[in-house]
Amino acid sequence: MSRFFDYKVNNIEFREAFVIAKRIISDILSLNNDYLDDNEITILNNYKKELKSINDILDDDSYDIERQISDDLLSPENVEYCFKNNKYKDNASSLGEKINKLFMRVFEIEDEVQILISKKWNKLLTPFEELENGKPFTIVGHSGCGFISLPGYVGYIDNEYNNTETISCSIFTDKDVNCFNSNLVMVFDINESNYISSAPFDTVTRKTGSSTKSVRNIKNIDNEKSIDAGFMHNYNSEKVVTKVVDPQEIINTINNRNDRTINETLLYKKNCTPKGLVLFTNGIDIPLINYIHAKDMMNVYNIDLKVINVLVNENQPIDYNHIDELLKNQIEILKNANMSDEKIILLLDEFIENVIKKSISNKELLNYIIDSINNYKSDNKKVY
Repeated sequence: MSRFFDYKVNNIEFREAFVIAKRIISDILSLNNDYLDDNEITILNNYKKELKSINDILDDDSYDIERQISDDLLSPENVEYCFKNNKYKDNASSLGEKINKLFMRVFEIEDEVQILISKKWNKLLTPFEELENGKPFTIVGHSGCGFISLPGYVGYIDNEYNNTETISCSIFTDKDVNCFNSNLVMVFDINESNYISSAPFDTVTRKTGSSTKSVRNIKNIDNEKSIDAGFMHNYNSEKVVTKVVDPQEIINTINNRNDRTINETLLYKKNCTPKGLVLFTNGIDIPLINYIHAKDMMNVYNIDLKVINVLVNENQPIDYNHIDELLKNQIEILKNANMSDEKIILLLDEFIENVIKKSISNKELLNYIIDSINNYKSDNKKVY
């Protein structure tokens, strides 16, 4: 079990443990049976029945419970025992023992229901092979900046950026493609072995040491480290990160909002296998640098690239000066990286076939970009 709470050790975290336990119960009780088989539905219903009973107890005033436990710990007998032994005795508070046991049972059920959630995710996601321009989709992936490095593959560098046990991903749909770092996304499946948590907001994760035990722990790593998630300003339950939020609820949330909030799904990196790469374009950009990164990852991971045009309005006015500047800047970056004109020309040929022709449906714009690229190729120099 990843989460930990002991009222005798972490009595100052009681309020936080209370809020987290209540949120876990709420998330599980709100789960529907979609994408679950009969046996899984029976398991879930049994957990719900147990949690309803626990919830009835936790519905008592939490401040009153906290005060009673605190009064017990501060009794003369307990204070004397703690002073002599540097710890409280096991039964320092009968109410504390009862509530502590309930908390830990809730955390245990969370871990067990997490398995069902991973199965729901697996059935909800669009297989990479079925991704197609103009069709609805839901995928989970990491929008990393540059080359996305995974352990066990050629080119993996064990540096501060890569030396994490988890990989931060986002949910992308045909209605929401808010990327964190880049419009180039490495796509993953979700399964029982790699799923940790998911939320419609940034889950604020961090790695902790082996001696750190907390109610915010959502993943134990080799009994040496833990992954903490979430923050609760003024015990705001809306920012509690649990492992049992219904996937469909998260998808509906991100599909129906109009802001640029980044959602986050946390996966265990060791058990992640890339399924492919998706390059999101808006129909008027020239993602040449992203294409170079994609080519490198396609070779290392033996995966394919799909270009998805997420342009909202294909009839929007075309700013040709902007297009010219984009192309000029991208080629300049390659020049500054000491790429020869010959290699740039070869790259541009691939880029036209593999990205431009697949992402731009506006014929006028398509022909303009191809003509501009061909001008560079024929002159073997910038034509601006």
